[in-house]
Amino acid sequence: MNSSNVTWLAPATLRCSLDQVDRRLAEVVMALRKQIGHAVRGDDGMRRHRLPLGLAFDLARLGFEASIVVGLRAAKLAAGGPAAVLEAQRMTAEKTAALLEAQAVAGMALATGSSVRVATSKGMSPYRRRVKANRRRLTR
Repeated sequence: MNSSNVTWLAPATLRCSLDQVDRRLAEVVMALRKQIGHAVRGDDGMRRHRLPLGLAFDLARLGFEASIVVGLRAAKLAAGGPAAVLEAQRMTAEKTAALLEAQAVAGMALATGSSVRVATSKGMSPYRRRVKANRRRLTR
């Protein structure tokens, strides 16, 4: 199978897999919430779980999407040519920019008194945004 067949087959396969992973992760989160059963009532009377399951779900999705991007980029780099050189340059520049932006956003959140959980979520947002954009761009 040549590389053009791989890139032609990849988008539909990956979209299907991503939807399946989303459903499975949602099932796991619900099962964990039922098993934990330990919830804390906040000052407003609302139940809050002690484990940051939403953050865990976001991290799992980010990891899955990042692995898709790594595979798609590896295929593009393996094909060689000017597009591969451009992709390698783009990849290194994006990683540096995402790291700097994430540090700035998380640092600002902590400096303004946000909780560690909020700062972590805000620090992940540059990565989420870039990984999602790369997945869309590479699956076109």
